[in-house]
Amino acid sequence: MSYFLILIFMKKLLILAVAVVAMTGCGYKSVVTPIEGTNLSTYTAKVDNKILLGVMNSNGNILIEAAYAAVQFRNNVLLAVSGKQATLYSVDGKKLTAPLENLYIYDGFFGVKTDGNLTTYISPEGAIVGPYDTIYIDVKDILMVKKGNSYGLFSRDGKYLAECTYPDLLCVMSETGEYFFLCSNPNSSKWIQLNDKGIAVATPTKWTVSQIKSAARKLGGKSFGSETFGGITIPDKTFKTYKK
Repeated sequence: MSYFLILIFMKKLLILAVAVVAMTGCGYKSVVTPIEGTNLSTYTAKVDNKILLGVMNSNGNILIEAAYAAVQFRNNVLLAVSGKQATLYSVDGKKLTAPLENLYIYDGFFGVKTDGNLTTYISPEGAIVGPYDTIYIDVKDILMVKKGNSYGLFSRDGKYLAECTYPDLLCVMSETGEYFFLCSNPNSSKWIQLNDKGIAVATPTKWTVSQIKSAARKLGGKSFGSETFGGITIPDKTFKTYKK
């Protein structure tokens, strides 16, 4: 082997050695741990003298750089925690949210609470509703939101169903789980009945609304919230009478 080729070979070895030292952090050896319920793993790295976690796939490709104290698989997404903040990632490493404080994990979604109220709703797909003063999740597939003294509706994938402009908003439920919504009309004495798509289907009178509320009281009152913003349950027979 010529002297010139030996020099090139030695130079490549030197570059490789420097790369290995950089990867191992002066002797630090990364620890790889499978993430239960996925084909992903966390890996550790020494960053500014701290041991932090990142995420790699089964091929060893890094999906999330090492920057977190803990990583969990919850609601089919990755929850990465650093200090008091948590960031949500999809399983392919896409960042779904900015770092959030006061993040709570519920069955099927995430939420941010303020003063005991759910104020931001986050779906596993990263759809964010909020912040609002209050968000009710008591209705299947629908979010009821409050901002000031006005109320509105969202779907759980983050789409507006009814603008947050109504002075009153009630979810009227049957005992078997069907429902519709009653909204007071700020421009008249009549109310508006909305279906589960947020579409107006009728304009009941105040008397009709009082009859619906009376039927709910006979079953024991409110299901949740108040007569201004909440949900009531009425008998199936009564429900069928008033649903449009």
